[in-house]
Amino acid sequence: MTNTENKNVFLNWVSEKMIHVNQTAEGRKFASISFPCDKSATGYASVGVNMGQLLPATKKDKTVVKGYKNVLLGKPDAERTVSICTKAAKGRAKAKYENVKMTNQAIADAVAADRAAYRQAQATQNA
Repeated sequence: MTNTENKNVFLNWVSEKMIHVNQTAEGRKFASISFPCDKSATGYASVGVNMGQLLPATKKDKTVVKGYKNVLLGKPDAERTVSICTKAAKGRAKAKYENVKMTNQAIADAVAADRAAYRQAQATQNA
């Protein structure tokens, strides 16, 4: 997930369940990617990307893996607007969201940290 400064940052092996295709008022399609975020009331934040930034996830032999995508974020230090839930919906009260700026690298690091914590929890559980 982490790359050098001259390379683009990717989110690899993103489940299609975490990718939501939306449309702007002008009719342009884009994808909203949900990712783990400890600052969010729901535990997830979302970031929008162009449809061209969604690439097939492939194995080393270039076989496409159904149900997963690789997401091209771009240069590590480039900033994106990320939507974070500040107050979860409860009863009839609607959820509240805040837009914050995050670098592509910070987004990738959040996903990597969540995956590492999951692997650690699985290893502990299976030990």
